[in-house]
Formats: sequence, C-alpha cells, structure tokens
Amino acid sequence: MHGKKYEYVDHTADIEFNAFGGSAEEAFKNSALALFDIISDIKKVKAEGARTYKIAIKEDADTLENLLWQFLQSCLSILDAKDRFGFDVHLIKIKNPNGGNSRYVLSALVLSKKRTGKHFKLEAKGISKYALAVSEKKSGKKSFFSTTAVVDI
Repeated sequence: MHGKKYEYVDHTADIEFNAFGGSAEEAFKNSALALFDIISDIKKVKAEGARTYKIAIKEDADTLENLLWQFLQSCLSILDAKDRFGFDVHLIKIKNPNGGNSRYVLSALVLSKKRTGKHFKLEAKGISKYALAVSEKKSGKKSFFSTTAVVDI
C-alpha cells in the first residue's frame, strides 16, 4: 500500500486525486481529506484555535463508486452551506447490510471550523462522475483500497 493518504494527479482543467487506505472506510476518509485540502490548508485549519463543529453525514447507494460520489458531494455542499472548512473525518463506517447486490450505507462525522479567508485555496464546484472509481487491490497477501475522483473547480 502507498505510504501516503492521497496524491494529486495532473489534469487539464480540474483537480484529480487518488486516495488510499487499508479499508474502504480509510480510502473514503482520505478522499474527503484530499477534497478538503483542495479548498483550504487543512493542517492550518486543524491547528487553529477556533471552535470545532461536527457534521453527521449519512448516505446510501447501489455501488461503492456512487457512494463515494454522494459522500464527497455531501461534504462539499454541506460545508459550503454552513460556511465551514472541513479538516478531518471520524467514525466513518460503510456497511453492505445484506451483502451481494444490496445498497451500501455510509455514516461519518466530518470535523470543521468556520470558514475564513486566511486558509482558503480554491473554490470547488462539485465532484465529477468522470473517472470516479473505487477499487480493491492486492499487494502480496494484503489488500488495500484506492479511489479516484475529479473535483470541478
């Protein structure tokens, strides 16, 4: 598995990233961190002494790709509506209650702080479904998850 949580990939007009994790939950969390880091400097936001707000997100979808899209889109739209910068994700869980072809269910707690101009980087408009992917890969005996997403800016 990669030593890093996420990496940005060259893209002609928007911002593309790959995120990694030992589980689907970790890869989804790192995808959110990559999104947050496009919008603001998450290390500086986290270190700031301002009040931390918690935002509960719940989504369900028929595929992991659609679940990733809904999760990232919810993070983006809720944080924008509440005028906040996201900087971390806690208690993320992905379930496939009945297995097989049933729907995936995600719950997560996004940590955020009031948006200020100090740490702002770019305005993200949305998550593209183009090139969106979630895959499980093997590295020796271990498996890990990888995601790919394109953020419209």
